[in-house]
Amino acid sequence: MSDINLLPQDLRKREQAELRRPAPPQPAAGLTQPSILGERLKEAEAKPAGLWQTIKSWFSKMPEPVKEIKTPRPPPARTYTKGKILEEKPVSGAGWQDAAQSFANWWQGLFRRVEQKPSASTPAKPKPKASAPAATSPAAPAAPDVPIGVVLDVNLLPVGAQPSQVKPYTKKLWIVAGVSVLVVALAYALFFSLITHQQVEVKRVQDEARLLAEEVTSLQGQFNELELVSRKMLQIKNLLSGRTNWSKFFQVMESLTLPNVSFRSMSATSDGAITVHAEALTVGDLARQLQVFQEATDVISEVAISSVTVSAEDETKTAFVTTSFQINLVDGWLQKS
Repeated sequence: MSDINLLPQDLRKREQAELRRPAPPQPAAGLTQPSILGERLKEAEAKPAGLWQTIKSWFSKMPEPVKEIKTPRPPPARTYTKGKILEEKPVSGAGWQDAAQSFANWWQGLFRRVEQKPSASTPAKPKPKASAPAATSPAAPAAPDVPIGVVLDVNLLPVGAQPSQVKPYTKKLWIVAGVSVLVVALAYALFFSLITHQQVEVKRVQDEARLLAEEVTSLQGQFNELELVSRKMLQIKNLLSGRTNWSKFFQVMESLTLPNVSFRSMSATSDGAITVHAEALTVGDLARQLQVFQEATDVISEVAISSVTVSAEDETKTAFVTTSFQINLVDGWLQKS
C-alpha cells in the first residue's frame, strides 16, 4: 500500500521542521527540591553580605523563561455548500492557561539559576552516572501532533470549478432588494385597494344620481299634468260662473244662424271651447254656416267641424245632415262688463 499524504503543503513543511528540531533539555535532577534551595540560603546567611548579594543577583538579571513548544495549528477548515465557502475559526485556548504556563516556566528557570551557581567553600556533589542505554532498534519518527477533529483542507473539485466566494456586501444588497420589493408590493396593494374602494363609491353615487334624476323627471311630468288640469279647470269655472254673459252669446248665435240650419245641443270643453251640434238638409247648408262663423271675427276667434253624418231617407222623414261646430270665442267677450 502506498503512503499518500493528504495534508496541505504548509502542514507538511511544519511536520518536517518539527522532526528536525532537537529535543529540549531536561531539567537536572533535584532542581526544584526544597532541601537544595534551603542549603543554598543557609550558605548565603553564613556570610555578612551573602544573603543580600544573592537576592540582588536574583533580580539584577531575570532568567529567561523556557520557551513553550507550541503545536502548529492547521488553517481553519473550509466547507463547500452550494457554491459558498463557510469558514470556521480555530478554537483558541483559554488565556489564563497560557499565563499560568509562563509563570511556571519563569519559576523553574529561577531555581535552575540557583542550582547552577554553587558556593566555592562547599564542593558540588558528584552526579550519579547514568547507565548506558540498552541497544534498541531505531524508533520510527513520531507522528505529527495534529489536533483531533480538524477537517483537512483537501480540494477535490476539478480545476476551473472553484465556487466563487460570496462577498459580504452582496448579501446586504440582496436583503435591501428584498425589503424594497416587499415595500413596493405593499404600497401597490394599498393603492390598488384604495382605488377600488373609490371606484365602488363613485359608481354608487352615480347610481343614486341617476335614480334621483329619474324621480325629478317623473315629478316634473306630474307637475306639468297638474298645471294643465288646473288651467282647464279654471277655464271651465270661468265658463260656468255667473260672470259669463250667456244671453249675449245666444243673441249672437241666433243672428249668425242660417234659415236651413238648426242647433240641437251645446256643450263646453275643458279648454274653454263651446261645441254646438247643428242639423241641416244638405251638406252645402252646413258649409255656408261654417263660412258665416269664420267671417264673424269680432266674436269668434276660431271654428272647426269635427264630423259630418248623413242620415238615410225613409217614408216618414226626409234625409238630413248633422255635424258639430267647435267654437272658440274671443277672450273676455263672454264676461260681463
